[in-house]
Amino acid sequence: MLAQIEDWKNRNGYYPEEVYLQLDGGSENANQYLLAMLELLVVKRMCRLIYFTRLPTGHTHEDIDACFALIWLCFRSESCETLQGYKKTIEETFAETNLKAKMKDIYVIPNYQFFFEGCIDGKLARLHHDMQTQHQWRFEAVNSVHFPDGCKTTFKAYSSDKVVEFVKKPKQQCIGIIGQYTGLEATTLYCPWYPSANGLGSDPNRQGVEGFYILRNIPNIMTGTLPPCAFPATAKAAIEETLTEIRSRYDIHDDALIRNAWSEWSELWAPR
Repeated sequence: MLAQIEDWKNRNGYYPEEVYLQLDGGSENANQYLLAMLELLVVKRMCRLIYFTRLPTGHTHEDIDACFALIWLCFRSESCETLQGYKKTIEETFAETNLKAKMKDIYVIPNYQFFFEGCIDGKLARLHHDMQTQHQWRFEAVNSVHFPDGCKTTFKAYSSDKVVEFVKKPKQQCIGIIGQYTGLEATTLYCPWYPSANGLGSDPNRQGVEGFYILRNIPNIMTGTLPPCAFPATAKAAIEETLTEIRSRYDIHDDALIRNAWSEWSELWAPR
């Protein structure tokens, strides 16, 4: 995400005013560190408004799945034996559509969990679990004494203002015909933003104030660098096993291009 914003800045000469982020609900996407980073982007005024929408558990296909289907189709009839071949096939396949793709290999990821250590509001722990899951978050720039770092954060159950939920009940307690047959009662649910200023869903310690802030401290790395995330303990052995398999399977004369491509990758790019 940060790389995409940086790319936008390089192409346009300025940061985007608004960012809309849609993610699947896996824990690598929906977690407190992502939320903290989104708030930090607004605090630093690299964006002024961010909407983060998480897809519900068990969702059907979304728009991005059509891109994955295109990748799957392009390899059905064409084998791919090198990383460069993988990159070339995907970029050429998307070039034939109204979409564009750029392949980037990322081997080193900064340790953002370390970056935000000791900075995040501890009340966030349950907001990605079960019935407490919040599916949309809004981060907006404000100038208020109630938000000392200049970002107001709010959330709501779903991205729509009104949804229909199916509530499991004993059939004899259901009012609708569908519920009486299935035990799943269709219920209209209105979705306001929380924390609200007053009443139900408000913070008892911040009455009259809508929203809250996630960052209790602004993260700061005094050395100017972030440590990288560690590679899995099995990474080196897995790479060596792959390269051994390549040398065993591909002939040194007939498949020289494939062997050379992997040899070059192992020498120049393979993580150590």
